[in-house]
Amino acid sequence: ITCHKIVLCAFSSYFRAMFSSNLTESQTNRVYLPEFDYNSFLNLIDYAYTGRLELNVNNVQNIFVMASMLDLENVLTACSDFMEFQLD
Repeated sequence: ITCHKIVLCAFSSYFRAMFSSNLTESQTNRVYLPEFDYNSFLNLIDYAYTGRLELNVNNVQNIFVMASMLDLENVLTACSDFMEFQLD
């Protein structure tokens, strides 16, 4: 997924720490995050650029886990609200 480091840093304290420290990722143009679901992460990147997040029953759990790892409080709240609304 192609994106700007500055957008990721503004978006998440996880990326801010990654790119502003002496970690290898701060010196390269590629970061591997194999633990993240590709489509759900693409959705989060779109959210970082546009402020729009598309949640559905197929992606909300993956996005919730990623948001927790990336320290995205607004996304966690949106996922929690979505899942609560889906309860019968």
